Amino acid sequence: TLLGQPCQFYDVKLERVVRQTAPKCPLIEDAVSEACGGSLEFSHLGSAAGAVRGHRRRVEALAMDYLPGARDLLKRLEQASDAMSKVLTASAPKPKVTLPKLELEFISEIGR
Repeated sequence: TLLGQPCQFYDVKLERVVRQTAPKCPLIEDAVSEACGGSLEFSHLGSAAGAVRGHRRRVEALAMDYLPGARDLLKRLEQASDAMSKVLTASAPKPKVTLPKLELEFISEIGR
């Protein structure tokens, strides 16, 4: 459930379109796409660990500061994990309620 973030989205609480803040590291969206299997819109099986390693290699190759981007990427991965936990909790089967059998003989004896 790790998805790319659009530049604008509708905030339900504010009831209006809000601009998304840009990540501190421009390579985060690439890492998110890689973790999703190459898609920002629909999540497919990918490797989050491989995406993080690739992100670090690209940041270091460009001689950029790694920590701000790593913090943002970690936050995105944690948000995805929390969202997935909520989905799994909501989709878990609910226990069936078993009602006791009605004693129809007792009910029919009252009317006599």
